[in-house]
Amino acid sequence: MVFALSLETKPTFMKGILIDAVNQEIKEVTFSTPDEMRNLIGCELFEVITYKNMGVHIFVDEEGMLKINKDSGAFMVSGWHHLIVGNGLCVGLNEETGQTIDCPVGVEEIENLVEFYDVTERMV
Repeated sequence: MVFALSLETKPTFMKGILIDAVNQEIKEVTFSTPDEMRNLIGCELFEVITYKNMGVHIFVDEEGMLKINKDSGAFMVSGWHHLIVGNGLCVGLNEETGQTIDCPVGVEEIENLVEFYDVTERMV
């Protein structure tokens, strides 16, 4: 997936929905660069979970499972059968241009997809 932003001199802010696994909350955030996305997620490398029928793409830490410790937060999303360690950032994608766009759904729809977990309970 290509992350594309406008080359205008003014930053273009996009709305995303952050799945904050440590604090177990879901909230709307804004960002304008891939670096800001990585900072929100707390990662260097990310991978994407796609909910095509909703138009939602959730960027997650590709190395999250390698970083597990007693303070890690985790979550699962409906239809995805793997525990995700770390935060997730929900965005939209313009299918024609490949550009990342505002998340097409609200916080409530994401809350319906997510279940938070205590990582230490799942590390048996």
